[in-house]
Order: sequence, then structure tokens, then C-alpha cells
Amino acid sequence: MDYKTVLIKTDTLGASMVRGATAIRSLSDESFVTPEMLLTNLSHAVRRAIAGSSRPFYSAALLRAAGQLRGLEGATEEQWRAAFRVATDAIGDLGGAKCGDRTMLDALLPGLDAWQAAIEAKRYPSEAFAAAAVAAEAGAAASATMTPRAGRAAYMGDRALGVPDGGAVAVAIWMKAVASVLGC
Repeated sequence: MDYKTVLIKTDTLGASMVRGATAIRSLSDESFVTPEMLLTNLSHAVRRAIAGSSRPFYSAALLRAAGQLRGLEGATEEQWRAAFRVATDAIGDLGGAKCGDRTMLDALLPGLDAWQAAIEAKRYPSEAFAAAAVAAEAGAAASATMTPRAGRAAYMGDRALGVPDGGAVAVAIWMKAVASVLGC
């Protein structure tokens, strides 16, 4: 997979995420040699470039995923899915949120569940990740009706209703970019 192509497609996000995408684009080709190196370098890049609560969540998630893939020259779909799971768990552990709290987890968790279900249904890995991206997008859209219980939106209360959670939308966008590069 051409990881750089995936990451370049993420520049349609908010200003902070655009800075993150720009930082990722500036990574050297050596940063993409192994899955562990890729995820570690991504973590460092986003930690330096993005602001707000997304910074520690993405950084911790990527480092935890890197640890899951430690020592591998390449990774199977199952290994990538396991890394995605530990990354998602890292975000919940760090922020204390869960699905339904109106955070990025409202895209990540449905995406992970759809990915797992598609694999269990014997779909091709790229199709399974495409299903994950669709579920993440649906989860992000559904966050517009959720009463915020965690994250930045919790400070806004009911005033946040009607607008999808920004973190969940960002997840849906980059997951769709990954699915696009996978050919779905």
C-alpha cells in the first residue's frame, strides 16, 4: 500500500488536521519502511502539528498501534485490524469516553465493528475496510443527535445538537481516504 497517498488525501479537514496532513506529507520516505516506523513517525508528526484534544488522542493511539506492530516488516489485514483496535482503545482509555458520548469514538467504534463483521462475513480485506469507512461516516453523522457527554462538545451541551462531532467527522474523512487508496 502507498501510505503517503492515503495521507495526502486527508487535507480536506479543519485547520488543525490540515497542519497534521502537511506534517505527514513532509515525512521522509524512510518513515514508511515498516508499519511500526510509519505509525511512530505519524504519531510524532501529529503531536507536533495538530492542536486541541486531537493531539494527545491521535498521538497515543498511533503509538499504541505501533507497539502492536513492533518488529514486523509488513502487516496482515488481521494485524492492522488489531492495531486499529488497540489504537481505538487508547483513545477511550485516555479520554474516558465511550460510544455514544459524541466523540471521535462514535466513528471509530462503529468502523471497527463493521470491519470485524465484514471479515467474519468473508469479505476481501479492502472491502471490509470500505465497510468500516461507511460505518464510521454513519457514526459521525449520528453524532449530530447525541447529547455530548465527553470531549469539547460537552461544554456546549444541547447547543451542539444538530451538528456532527468534528472529531468523528475527521475520522470518517481519513478512513474514507484509506479505503479509497485500498481501491474501494
